[in-house]
Formats: sequence, C-alpha cells, structure tokens
Amino acid sequence: MGCLVAAVLVIGLPVACTAVLSLGGTDEWRPTAIEARSICEDWVTGRLVSPSTAVFNNGETTGGPNAYKVTGTVDSENALGGTVRTDWTCDAEYSEGDQQWHGGTDID
Repeated sequence: MGCLVAAVLVIGLPVACTAVLSLGGTDEWRPTAIEARSICEDWVTGRLVSPSTAVFNNGETTGGPNAYKVTGTVDSENALGGTVRTDWTCDAEYSEGDQQWHGGTDID
C-alpha cells in the first residue's frame, strides 16, 4: 500500500502541476486589493499616537491592478488614553520598477 501511495505522489504530482500550468496558470505575481489594504493599514498605524492599540474597521478598497484607493476607520488610544475613532484614506500604487508600494495616507 505504501508503494502505491509513493508512486501516485511521484507520478501524479508533476502531472497535476503541468496540467495546471498549461491551463493558464502563471507564476507572475500581481498586487491585490488585500495587499493594498494591508500596506495602507501599516502606514496608518505608523501615524497613530498609540499604534499597538489600533483596531481597524471595515472600509472600502477600489482600483487596481497596480493603484488602489483604500478608506476606513481605526479605533486607537489618543495621548490621554481615551479611545477615538479616526477616518482615514490611502492611495497606494505598486511600482513594478522597484517592486515597492508607494503612496500616502490622510488621517482626519
């Protein structure tokens, strides 16, 4: 039984991978809306008085495939220790040239 499982893995896995690639699979990476939101949340966190207290709420991500506008709110502590809700917007653009995200955030 063990030999049969090994044979299936040795023969079946390369065949399955070849089939997936021939159906249009690609190893070329593209930025996604989820990654744009994540980088924007990182940028917003860096601008907060108490970044470790940040709790991000639902927002909206539009655009693509390399440029996104992300909006949302974040709850975090202010300098006095009180929790405040802050609106924010972010423009994030992925540059294939240097393979980095560029942009900025506006916090209200």
